[in-house]
Amino acid sequence: CMDEDGVEHIVGYSFSDEFVCDYSSLMNRGKSLVNIQAITDCTVYELSYHDLIKYWETDYETQRLGRLAAESLFEMAYKRLLEFYYTPEIRYLRLMKRCPNLKEVIPLKNIASFLGVTPETVSHIRKKILLKAKS
Repeated sequence: CMDEDGVEHIVGYSFSDEFVCDYSSLMNRGKSLVNIQAITDCTVYELSYHDLIKYWETDYETQRLGRLAAESLFEMAYKRLLEFYYTPEIRYLRLMKRCPNLKEVIPLKNIASFLGVTPETVSHIRKKILLKAKS
C-alpha cells in the first residue's frame, strides 16, 4: 500500500497454495488500497462482484466455500495484526520459517518494509542469527 508520502509498503506475502484477494474492496465494491503483485508463476482468476455473489448463491457448498474464503482471509489479517506484538527478530524468523528461500527471491528492502523496520535492522537481525548459529 502507499502511505500519504507516496512511499510503498509491503503489507503481506502469500505463498504456494494460498488464496489472495483484496476482499474488502471486492465486498465494498470500492477502490483497492493495495496492489497485488506476483513474483512467481501463479494462477489468477478474475471475476466481478456480481458473478461471485451469483456463484455463492448456487447452493449450500458454494456458500460454504465463500464463508471459508472469508474466514481464511480474516485469519490471515488477524495473524498479521498480532505479529506486530512480536519483536522484529521473531517476525523475521517466523517469516523465514514460512518461506525459507524468500531472502533469495525478495530484496532486503521489501522484507524490511513488511516487517516494519529498516533494511539495516534486517541486516543486524541476520548477523545476530548467524552468530547464534555459529556458537
